[in-house]
This record gives sequence, C-alpha cells and structure tokens, in this order.
Amino acid sequence: MRRSEALTWAGALAVALATPVVFGAQRHVLATADLCSLVIPNPYLRSEHETYFIGSARPDTVQVRIPDVPALLKPWVRYPYRDSTPAFGQVVHVQSVYGADADRVLARFGTGDSSGVVIQYANNSMCQTFPVRAWLETGVINHYAVFVRPDSEWAAGRPTFDIEMLSRLAVYPAYLRRTPGVNLDTTLTIDEYASLVKVLPVEPDWLQDCRKGLARIETWAGMHERTSETYPANDALRVMRWHCGVLREKH
Repeated sequence: MRRSEALTWAGALAVALATPVVFGAQRHVLATADLCSLVIPNPYLRSEHETYFIGSARPDTVQVRIPDVPALLKPWVRYPYRDSTPAFGQVVHVQSVYGADADRVLARFGTGDSSGVVIQYANNSMCQTFPVRAWLETGVINHYAVFVRPDSEWAAGRPTFDIEMLSRLAVYPAYLRRTPGVNLDTTLTIDEYASLVKVLPVEPDWLQDCRKGLARIETWAGMHERTSETYPANDALRVMRWHCGVLREKH
C-alpha cells in the first residue's frame, strides 16, 4: 500500500484541526473543541463564503486596521475587535484565486500587483478569536482557504484575507510537510488539489442533493484516474461516498 493511501479520513480531520490555527497547537485546538462543543464537519464540503488561492508568503509584514474578527466556528460571522493591540498581516504573492469574491480580488490584481495580505487568528478559552503574529513559512507555495475583507479594510490597497482557523480544506500541503514520514511525491500536487477543490460541493447544495455533488467528484475521478488514487483525492472519494450512503468502493 502506498504511503498516500494509508492517510485516511483521520488524517484529513487532523488537517482540519491542525491548520491554520497556530502551528503545532493541536492540544490547544482539542481543548477548544471541548469548550466550544465543536462538531467536526465533513472536511470535503466547500463553504459558499470561502475564497481559495494558490500562493506563497513573503517575509514582509504590514500593520492592518481591523474593526472586527471572525467567529471561531462560523468565520463569516464577525465580532468587534476592541483590543488596542495593533494587528499585523503577512504579505503573500498570489498566483491564482477562485471561489467567493475572486472577481473582486482579480480586479485589483489587474493593476499589475498580485500581492495580498493574510491575517492569522488564535482563540482563548472562551472561544473568542484574536489576530496573532504566527508567520507562515516564506517562499513555499500553498493552497489557502480564506475570507476576503471588505475593500475599505485592505492593507495599503492590497486584498486582505482572514485565514480560517478551523478550515475544512486547510492550508494544503502545509500540514503534510509537518507530518513525519510523508512523501509529498505521493500526494496530489497543489494544482491537482485545486482542481479537486473546484468540484467539491458547496454545503447547501450537498445537503439538498448529495448524489449530484458526488457525481461531480466521480466525474473528476474518471478524468484523473491516476491522481484519484492519490491522497487526499482517494480519501475525499471514500468520505463523500460514505456521507452520501454510497458504501461501495470503485476499483
């Protein structure tokens, strides 16, 4: 069995819990899950509110002025940021973007500068979120799940993103890079992963007709026979079939 095939749904859940909360803070996340009565969602459902981009972090940071912070479990719900502590974001070079608000971001990039700013968050024991200076590794290309802030809150005119704390799709493949014994050559490339994410169903559509959503993933798998057997595509197929009541595996 290939190493990628041994990474099961448990690995995907670990991704959802481990990134992008402050890196290496699994115990903190588990404590939060207990305090907040967190129910682990299906990790392969997209949020209709999320934006996705492929890019790499740069070493420069900027101060950001944020009037609010995202809620822990529903990041599109906002709460006032009343702390006097300045907030900072990290500059990222964006290679491609899709999902919610992608057109708005691309319109800004039309001026020739394809850089944005990402803000990371942590939470306290009361499930309150706050911005943190936990910088991403620079020069490494990742696939990010984020929320775009209003234009008026963009830092120096750059599109400014909140990284979801408990992202279902996480920051890929950052989690795998920190997992001992994982060979990234046996996982999807970032571009392949993005093509998979694009066919994953949005939660309301999945709840209305899961078989229609599953059919799109099955179609993608048929068009990508080799990569569909690679993590996390193989896990996504297994999990989504199970959630939709389709228990048989295709060989």
